[in-house]
Amino acid sequence: MKPMKVLVLAAAVLSAGAAKIRSRTNQSSQVTCTPVTSELTKEVAIEHCGKIINNKVNRGPNAKACFDVDTPHVRKALANHMFNHCGAWHLYDFRASSSICWSWTTQGNCFKRSNACKSHKENALVAARREKLCKVECLPAQPSLTEKVTKSYCSKLVVNNANYGPEAVACEDEDTPLVRKSIANKMFHHCGAHYLYDFDNPAGTCYAWSKNCWKREAGCMGHIEQKRMVARKANLCEVPLAAVKGKRCKATPYTFKPTASCDGWSGLTQEQCTKKCSSHAQAKNCPRKTCRAAVFYAKTGWCHLVDNCAEVEPHDDATAIVHEVPMKAIDGAKCSSRYYTFDATDKSKICDGWSGLTAAECALKCSGNEQATNCPQKTCVAATFFEKTGWCHLHDTCPDLNTNPATTAIVPEAARWCKGSGTKKAWNCDVISDRIECENSFTRSEDGKHFLQCAVTASGQCLAAGGLCKPVKSKNEACGSITGSSGLGIGWNSVTTMKEGILTNPGDRKYKLQNVPSVLDGGKYSGTKTWPSAGTWTISYKAPVTLYVWVMKEKYNAGVDAALDGDGWEKVDAAGFKRSDNHVLNVWKRSFSSGSEYQIKTTGLMVGGVVSNGCEAPRATKA
Repeated sequence: MKPMKVLVLAAAVLSAGAAKIRSRTNQSSQVTCTPVTSELTKEVAIEHCGKIINNKVNRGPNAKACFDVDTPHVRKALANHMFNHCGAWHLYDFRASSSICWSWTTQGNCFKRSNACKSHKENALVAARREKLCKVECLPAQPSLTEKVTKSYCSKLVVNNANYGPEAVACEDEDTPLVRKSIANKMFHHCGAHYLYDFDNPAGTCYAWSKNCWKREAGCMGHIEQKRMVARKANLCEVPLAAVKGKRCKATPYTFKPTASCDGWSGLTQEQCTKKCSSHAQAKNCPRKTCRAAVFYAKTGWCHLVDNCAEVEPHDDATAIVHEVPMKAIDGAKCSSRYYTFDATDKSKICDGWSGLTAAECALKCSGNEQATNCPQKTCVAATFFEKTGWCHLHDTCPDLNTNPATTAIVPEAARWCKGSGTKKAWNCDVISDRIECENSFTRSEDGKHFLQCAVTASGQCLAAGGLCKPVKSKNEACGSITGSSGLGIGWNSVTTMKEGILTNPGDRKYKLQNVPSVLDGGKYSGTKTWPSAGTWTISYKAPVTLYVWVMKEKYNAGVDAALDGDGWEKVDAAGFKRSDNHVLNVWKRSFSSGSEYQIKTTGLMVGGVVSNGCEAPRATKA
């Protein structure tokens, strides 16, 4: 096939404006590079600097930006050592180290955007380190929420009473578009989770499920799930801004409040106004908020920012600056499905798409889900463009690409066709090998053997960014698991699946496990009945397997921590993991390549259990 072109389209809510065509060259390098770290953990921070706090600066997993929106990128920068040395107060952005940086401030103990660090000599040194990092593709942002999008993540639209479908609403009407955008981009830890984190600002805004709607909530702030979603946001693509003349957002700008002398900026260019929004700039006497769109008035150069642009309205002098939906054009290709913009059954009302268009105009018809004369209106996932005639047709499915020298296929820039259920062949598949990236960003396909992160879905097929997830096969197909437990003078519950909110002692007590770490979530769980006394706890398993023992940290530890620490077990970071009565729980890990039993000697009453989840290579044990 011929080289592909990239089309950048105005958001579907506008359904108007000029599209731009950009070219992209795929680059490859044979030079050995340093792998990119996708999430900041305690272990990563200590590997870089030996400890979390250095020279008063917090470089650990709880590090934050002074402005919440920057926190995902601050943590991504820390994870990838975007600072000169462990005592440095300057931190440079992973995405654009030469143009965005922060300086540590003890006022709030946070990283604050700064211009001083741009001219500092450390800038060049960090830029050189950035060049040695491997080139990585960001995960594409999902432009809209449909039933198929939800079902690419979850088997049902409503799970654990929480609505994840296209009809999901916020308790405050103005938050509904933000809630749906967050669901579309899987800003929740697992299906059934009652916490949802804001797509644009996961470090500062979250929603909790409340009876029949998603409600802004402070209780989900600081939850262990939030760290995962902050990391996910930093790995998602930045959605660019597009200018659409003759439109403006209906919402009142937060940069306009004359009684407080808050009145945006004047005398700017359109490009400068766009940068004000992308940087979430703060106008004089105005609050600083998450900018989601801007309005620019060309005659006066006046620029205002809005934090919600669910609807637009016509305005002769205004230009709405909104997020774009990236598409690409592939010459010599055509979707294998039939387009829904052709139906000649009724000769008096023929449905036949549009003619006389450019490729960019055809792409805009798809992004706006526009309705051709006498044709049905559907959710467009791809288009077919005939260059000689300018004819344009739309598809609501695109399970594969066929070769056709007369056509151009217009599909989402993130589209990948990968082997899995319902597809016949692989096309442009990528392999994702980073475990955390797989866990955070990919969902299991119906055949159970592939993980796919769906950028656009329709009628059961998936246009996936990514492809096969390497750890999946070794973890779920070639691994053994726990088969049960015995001893300590009590009965043991049948092996079940570990999940958030599971009862600690089913049938005996009402205590639940809260903030279950991701390494335990979904694993096989063997839990106790009450009360396990001093003795020998025998764990039975099928190798190879990785076992995780959880135990109460203090009151009913029964000497388990000391026993495991002295026998080659590794303590796992399980911040926030607790029983529902607020007793903190510890987690220990060890992998076994052989054997069938492991015994733990306990010294008293114990609260604990064991989970198997995957099979990592065993590490060397202590002598």
